[in-house]
Amino acid sequence: MAVLDYKLLLQIRRGAVGNFGLRVTAAVLNMLSGVLLARLLKAEGYGIYAYYLTIISVINVPVMAGLPNLIVRYVASYAVAGKWGLAKGLILRANQVVLMLSIVVAIGMAYAVYGSSGDFSPIELATLLFALPLLPFVALGGIREAILRAFGRPVSALVPEYGVRPTLFVLLLLGAYIFFEKDATPDKVMLFQLSAAATAFIVGVFLILRVQPNELKGVEPDYQTRAWVKSAIPFMLFGGVTILNKRLDVLMVGSFLESSDVGVYQVVVRMTDIALFIIISINSVITPMLAELYERGDQGKLQSILAFVARVSFFSTIPIVILLSLFGVQILELVFGPEFGRGFYSMVILSVGQLIGAALGSGGQLLLMSGNEKSVVFIGWLSLLVNFALNYILIPYIGINGAAIATVVSMVVWNGALAWWCAKIVSVNSTLLSG
Repeated sequence: MAVLDYKLLLQIRRGAVGNFGLRVTAAVLNMLSGVLLARLLKAEGYGIYAYYLTIISVINVPVMAGLPNLIVRYVASYAVAGKWGLAKGLILRANQVVLMLSIVVAIGMAYAVYGSSGDFSPIELATLLFALPLLPFVALGGIREAILRAFGRPVSALVPEYGVRPTLFVLLLLGAYIFFEKDATPDKVMLFQLSAAATAFIVGVFLILRVQPNELKGVEPDYQTRAWVKSAIPFMLFGGVTILNKRLDVLMVGSFLESSDVGVYQVVVRMTDIALFIIISINSVITPMLAELYERGDQGKLQSILAFVARVSFFSTIPIVILLSLFGVQILELVFGPEFGRGFYSMVILSVGQLIGAALGSGGQLLLMSGNEKSVVFIGWLSLLVNFALNYILIPYIGINGAAIATVVSMVVWNGALAWWCAKIVSVNSTLLSG
């Protein structure tokens, strides 16, 4: 196996440290917002808010149409080849498509909700209607993040969504907690989220204008819309299967159980997502590198990078799993409230699943960046079927613990299959055992 050279290691480390720092800041802010939400809304109100915010995150995937991953892959390749006109054309077309889709979908959903308003309580209806305007801001924010990552600015890419948005949201929640704690409702909190997202969007626009390469500024855009649409479809399907695998448990808990169960489970998910910080931070940095190295045919460096990612991710996840397993009940009850302590076993199950996922590595990222999107999508949809079937069977009998088991099993199926396929097709071992 080739040794990861110092220059490349330094580049990954610098990007990952800044990336990780922002994600840790966002995690602390999100944890604080979770505590404030739990205290303000209690388990039931938090469940309503979390359920409809999850719906928006799922709908956001087809709205973004697979374009963020397409931008990261193609803009990086265009930059290597000096095709700046195509890079500019792709960026412009992506923004046009996402803006149009997000507005159309939001208006269509608002019309459909009003037509079936009798199926919602007044507070649920208001919460959902205030959530719909989030779509354009969140979707265009995803495009903006992808553009900055493609420009080699992985830290700047996260500033709006991981710095500005959670900071403003926490400040608004603190104001609510101090001045009108008893009057807080899920719909008002959703308005806070909308205000924070709009502000983050404006900051993101300024960042892109500031850091875009000089080669883009004077070049005329070229368009290959048909080719981009064809390439974007597998990315959209991948994004869909990714978010569904990640959010299906919350949606099905909301379908089978009470809003209070959704609130407890959402807190558990937030706690265990801490274990993902390292791997997500590094993946954000290495994804454009993988596209560039694959384009150059540098198999040795590809293997070195993925081996490095798997080891760092696995060993950094172990302390988090131990902490949550030993002190999970105390953390849930003291921080969020006594009613959240019953989520302990779900938290342990999910945290162990994160550890296994870290050991299996980031083979899916290389497959995506090497033109194997269809294989990734096929594997993802198979794991989604496993996820749905297990949630459907287990949740009615063992509640939120069943949702946690279903999520972990499907995650292991997906990541394990991706690691095997990466070794078979690209000849790179992405797991902890590589090297």
